[in-house]
Amino acid sequence: MKKLKQNVSGCSDQIPVDLLIEIFLRVSSKSIVRFRCVSKFWRSLLRRPNFTELFLTKSLARPLLLFAFQVGDGKLVFYTSLHTTNPNKRPSLDFVDRHGLICRHEQRKTQSMAMICNPITGESITLPEVRMERIDKRSYFIGYDPIKKQFKVLCMTWYYSKVHNIPQEHRVMTLGNGKHIWRKTKCCRPHYPLDNVICFNGVLYYCSGSCGLSSNSAVTMIVCFDVRSEIFSFIDKDEAMSIYYSCTLINYKGKLGVAKFTYGFHRFLELWILEDAGKHKWSKIIYEFSPLWKSIFDETSVHIIGLTGTGDIVFSAYFLSDPFYVFYYNLDSKTLTRTEIQGFEKFQNHRVYIFQEYVENVKPNLLT
Repeated sequence: MKKLKQNVSGCSDQIPVDLLIEIFLRVSSKSIVRFRCVSKFWRSLLRRPNFTELFLTKSLARPLLLFAFQVGDGKLVFYTSLHTTNPNKRPSLDFVDRHGLICRHEQRKTQSMAMICNPITGESITLPEVRMERIDKRSYFIGYDPIKKQFKVLCMTWYYSKVHNIPQEHRVMTLGNGKHIWRKTKCCRPHYPLDNVICFNGVLYYCSGSCGLSSNSAVTMIVCFDVRSEIFSFIDKDEAMSIYYSCTLINYKGKLGVAKFTYGFHRFLELWILEDAGKHKWSKIIYEFSPLWKSIFDETSVHIIGLTGTGDIVFSAYFLSDPFYVFYYNLDSKTLTRTEIQGFEKFQNHRVYIFQEYVENVKPNLLT
């Protein structure tokens, strides 16, 4: 093995670095992680900021679907797949043991644990627990500042008082700076977060209910958290917007969007687009589904995952079935396509978590 590594290193020294980088940019992220173990030269080359930035740029141009399952012992299992709207081309699945960054939060009766992981590099950290006198609930959201290229975690705590939600504090932690310390940040408008969240252009958006309402109440506003400045702002709903915690926030051509299904005699896709955040101005688009697609909604409980860069609303079932499909509804052509995903036989009836527009990030030490 030592002789092999020496030969590899020797051959690499004879190839121009620029050409080596071009070659490595064409291989998979899993191979990049493995190649870092071949020799010191390859490890150094594949950890260079210019290479990892180029690899991230390539990944941004071709995002993936990420599937996650939680197995019995608490471990997470990840699969990645290319987006494809060709029903005759079933995507081949690539298994990865561990993720671009994912925040996982597990709430138990006496303990709350949050973890950030990057399955591509195998890095993971458990965040320090937020300790307060009384906490019933915590929410953790991860955001990214593209200017300073920093990841930050936002933690919000609140507790129940019979029928009311009483928010307490908001705290922020910066990843990658060698310090895992929670800092308090001020918020001028009491609220409690719901699970709907999206981050783009350096702003973390999430749906919220107002203080004094139960956790199952309708969404009352959208909260904006600027990742770099750590300042909160708020967007009110349009008076005609009837959205609940089951809606999905999307990036609609660089604008914040809210998507949801409307059920009745006909099935509709309701899309609200934020036209002017300062004036709280929204526009509304309704897409009516063909009656031929009725069985999709009658037979399966589906939810919206997100919107792709090509204008496809992605949705699927909550739980794994056989066969298992991911659906794509194109907003321009108003056509529906389904793609069968294979390779999940051992996870039958498991809850499947899907992240669309997943970007592979091979930068080292993102979490330290």
